Amino acid sequence: PPRSTLFPYTTLFRSGDIVDHAVWNTTQAQNTIEINDAYTRMRALNIPIYGTAGNHEASPTNNFPTLKEGDSVEQWVYNTLSADWSPWIGSSASQEALSFGAYSVNYPNSNLRIISINTNFYYVQNYYMYEDPMETDPSGQFAWLVTQLDAAEKAGENVYIIGHTPLGSSDAFHDGSNYFDQIVNRYSNTIAALFFGHSHVDQFEIAYSNYNARTYENAIAMNYIVPSLVPTSGMPAFRVYYVDPDTFGVLDSVTYIA
Repeated sequence: PPRSTLFPYTTLFRSGDIVDHAVWNTTQAQNTIEINDAYTRMRALNIPIYGTAGNHEASPTNNFPTLKEGDSVEQWVYNTLSADWSPWIGSSASQEALSFGAYSVNYPNSNLRIISINTNFYYVQNYYMYEDPMETDPSGQFAWLVTQLDAAEKAGENVYIIGHTPLGSSDAFHDGSNYFDQIVNRYSNTIAALFFGHSHVDQFEIAYSNYNARTYENAIAMNYIVPSLVPTSGMPAFRVYYVDPDTFGVLDSVTYIA
């Protein structure tokens, strides 16, 4: 269909890593300033914005403790992000995000649910994860995600999952990637698309129902890994997606480069 008849709202997904990558020179105070400044600028766009926690938002970088560790000096990250997200996700989801940086919220006037997950729990450089025994479901996020997807399935909703580090990438824990893939397979009819960042390059991932026969017949979900305004190679870029207003499936995309 012509683009004028597609999903009639402009929405921004911010896939994390607002803070610059001078990892040897971060502080809580400076990271807070940069996070608040970025979302203040985005708020001026007057469009819905849905964010997720990047590994560089923490100080020291990558350090995201789980609920098992209890109160932590890193709680300030969730406090900052939750407050900045609140104009778009509302008070209930903002309160939810305070626990471990994830939230689930309905997009206004639609049957679309947006679920933002904290993938820093599955990142190999998050040294809070290296304990014996390792947590199989840090902060119970996978159990929470299943609850959200199950409710969406029963309500006939379509779901976008957004996060930072793509599960399945070389720097994600294999167990976390495996568990997440099982969830995606189970709820593939509910999940309309997945959007991630982190790699700073233009990529995609495909989830299959049978990894021994990876064909179009067994492809069940698409993970769009967006290019970066600060690339590791190539040119600065961002992408615009055009989606179906009923199914919210991605129909087309345009990538803008500088």
